[in-house]
Amino acid sequence: VRGDYDEAVRWYGLVKEKVPDANSSFAFFTMEELRVPPTSVAAPGKAVTVGFEVKNLDTVRIQLYPVDLVVLFAMKKGFERLATAELSGIAPTEEIQATPKVAKYRLEGTSASLGERKKGAYLVVFRSGRHAATSLQSWGSSNVAGITPMIVTGSPSIRTVRPTIAGLPPNRCAHVLWLRTMTLL
Repeated sequence: VRGDYDEAVRWYGLVKEKVPDANSSFAFFTMEELRVPPTSVAAPGKAVTVGFEVKNLDTVRIQLYPVDLVVLFAMKKGFERLATAELSGIAPTEEIQATPKVAKYRLEGTSASLGERKKGAYLVVFRSGRHAATSLQSWGSSNVAGITPMIVTGSPSIRTVRPTIAGLPPNRCAHVLWLRTMTLL
């Protein structure tokens, strides 16, 4: 088929019931995907762009929900579930429709502009068809050490962790509440 993905997918579809390799190739090429980074940080008062990855999705609906990080952290009890929340009955403060300009059949990164944002934290929900993904976004919340770009060094055998936080002077201390929730693997 020599690079003609549409033709390859058509042929895989015709023989997928008879040839197991064709079935898995057809599934690979036609699978839909939506991926987002779990967290990101941006400067407030400027146009904010959120990145995400899509495969075989034509449109993505992006919904913004302002959150109180202290309350959210207390409810979720750790980093790994911060980008999740029960949203039943809560309307988003804003909704944006994005049309990704990406190649068919490949998972590719793209972005959408959310316009200028005030300082704060938001749960950003990305939806497309039956797919949904969430990301915790902070726009200028200086007290959010947990979602500031961070390098953590340490060892499972040593029970100490040394955080290096981007932009934080060496003589400043990070929020211990955030650091105690980390697990070294």
